[in-house]
Amino acid sequence: MMNLVRRPEALPRPIVRAVLRARARLLQLADAIVPPQAALLDELAGIGRTVALHIAAKHRIADLVNDGGKTRDELATLTGLRAELLERVLSALVVVGIFAVDERGRYRNSRTSEALRSDAEGSLRAMAEYFGDKLNVAAWAELENAVATGEAVFDKKYGCTVWEHFSKNEEKGKLFAQAMSELTSIDAPTLAHGYAWGQFERICDVAGGRGTLLAEILTRHSRPRGVLFDADYVLEAAVPYLAKRGVGARVERVPGSFFDRVPEGCDAYILKDVLHDWDDERGVRILSNIRKVMRPNGRVLVCELPIDHRHPEYPAPISDLQMLVVTSGGRQRSTEQFAAMFRRADLELARVHDLALPMSIFEAKPT
Repeated sequence: MMNLVRRPEALPRPIVRAVLRARARLLQLADAIVPPQAALLDELAGIGRTVALHIAAKHRIADLVNDGGKTRDELATLTGLRAELLERVLSALVVVGIFAVDERGRYRNSRTSEALRSDAEGSLRAMAEYFGDKLNVAAWAELENAVATGEAVFDKKYGCTVWEHFSKNEEKGKLFAQAMSELTSIDAPTLAHGYAWGQFERICDVAGGRGTLLAEILTRHSRPRGVLFDADYVLEAAVPYLAKRGVGARVERVPGSFFDRVPEGCDAYILKDVLHDWDDERGVRILSNIRKVMRPNGRVLVCELPIDHRHPEYPAPISDLQMLVVTSGGRQRSTEQFAAMFRRADLELARVHDLALPMSIFEAKPT
């Protein structure tokens, strides 16, 4: 059973959806036996847990307690934080099961905090650090303004787009890229398993980060060669990663911007969690640049969380709000909205591949 949980691609999507619905129902049942005010207060505390998780992730608490546990004083010495104040942060995480503490005051990992370890399979340490970073939290504080005005609130607050900010602050950009790679590590096995990638000769992963998804595809399919297309500073991290995965010799790394051009002559172009970062106009521009250079029988494979506002499924609505507060017009889209964007780029939606996870692959071909 553990193997199936760790490998959702081995399960049909209806079963995975049923498990997720059951989890949601159990949480609802738990809330049903406490006063509604208690359930609501717990939800209101979410921002506190997010920032507390940021601190734990940034200071590698899960790594530090993994060798038998540490006291608050030992952790303070190792992190440079004040012991009695760090203890208060850790208590907020212990109470919701993210860490554990024993009678001697030694902190240890729980099942949940194992996912904060830097060396853990499926680690979300960088994601926790990024999501609770003051840059992201400050953007979320502008949600009401975004809803009221429709303005790009991040751009207004910081005087540039989030992507320009990352290019000017490479450490933040690298943290974001690492966080996205962690998310892709969770999705990649299912994406690589859920589509016939072996039919292609040359696959381009557009804005593919360090190549997490591309490496997974090439590992499972011996025929294709890969092209990894992203910014220079992102591609730096790809060299050791692709070598570690054993596919470095099969991947060409190409720096650039998808608003200017994309590598020519590939028969498959992957856009994973790319279009949701942009408004329709710029999304169509990205698709059009691919359409200009793809092979006549090529495919564009858009891998994203589809959204249906009448029947919302977690986590698409939260991702949708993240796009609202951080990007300039980005959003999660429905199947119909993707089809409309494809048409504007002289493409047509050929098929939607529903996967075990909530993510889908929207396959487009030239018209």
